[in-house]
Amino acid sequence: MNVDAALVAKLLQIGLFSIPLIISPGPNNLMTTANCAQFGYRRTLPSLTGISVGVFVLFMVIALGLSSVLSRYPLLHPALKVVGTAYILYLAYKLYTSQPTHAGNLSIEHPITFGEAALLQILNPKIWLLGASATSTFLPLTSNLYVDATLLSLTLGIIFFPCNSIWAVFGLVMAQVLRGRALQRTLALLSASSIAFLLF
Repeated sequence: MNVDAALVAKLLQIGLFSIPLIISPGPNNLMTTANCAQFGYRRTLPSLTGISVGVFVLFMVIALGLSSVLSRYPLLHPALKVVGTAYILYLAYKLYTSQPTHAGNLSIEHPITFGEAALLQILNPKIWLLGASATSTFLPLTSNLYVDATLLSLTLGIIFFPCNSIWAVFGLVMAQVLRGRALQRTLALLSASSIAFLLF
């Protein structure tokens, strides 16, 4: 097997390893569902892109050695959980207290933005766990650390987009079934439930 074929095989292994973890319930998927149910898929695209870009940047940093910082300073991990939990509770509160419009839609100011979605990755322990696991399992890919970090991070960042999009479509289905207060409360509870994936 030549070098290129071996590299492609490793990248495929990364995909097979990561897809079940990425597509399982978590803050990204549940917040994407809520966002798409309110605003539709087109207006959810910036947050979907923000997730992928945020994942790429964070995995680059992890692959280049930041995971060792978390090992050295173990209090950083629970601190990330606390901040992430507070942010998601804030979003869930805004959902729950928003007022439906005359058309039955929710009067949320705006969908989750590109920047908000990207920054949320820093507060998501599931992403840190995936990054550390993928880095320790699959690196090195080549003889160059920076090439390795880029290939790993790009592969995972790309995989996040279709996996999160599946949950976005689920949000569209929910919006067709539920309206007004029922949709509002369901989305708020769905968003709040993602805290379980931050804490455990």
